[in-house]
Amino acid sequence: IVPSVHDSNNTVRRGRITKHGPQELRTAFVEVTMAILRQPNKTSDWKLVVDYHRMKREKGSGRAIIATTRKVARIVFAMLNNQEEFDSALMIRGKTEQTA
Repeated sequence: IVPSVHDSNNTVRRGRITKHGPQELRTAFVEVTMAILRQPNKTSDWKLVVDYHRMKREKGSGRAIIATTRKVARIVFAMLNNQEEFDSALMIRGKTEQTA
């Protein structure tokens, strides 16, 4: 779940999200995203969920889910890279974000 990049001399063009990488891992990240979205009593004030609902109105459900999945993947990468545990307090809008 990464954007495509076309790089030529001084020009860098970023494209759509590609389907490179293990399909099982991409599917797992989408399922994690769906689980987050299906728990509005716990996650409705998370910046991730608020952004998802905004994107859903503007771009449609499918694109919003994939964009949110990419954000979830960035959060997981940052947690693994920094060897930190998940802290839901950091997910609330206005708090310091944990993304890479």
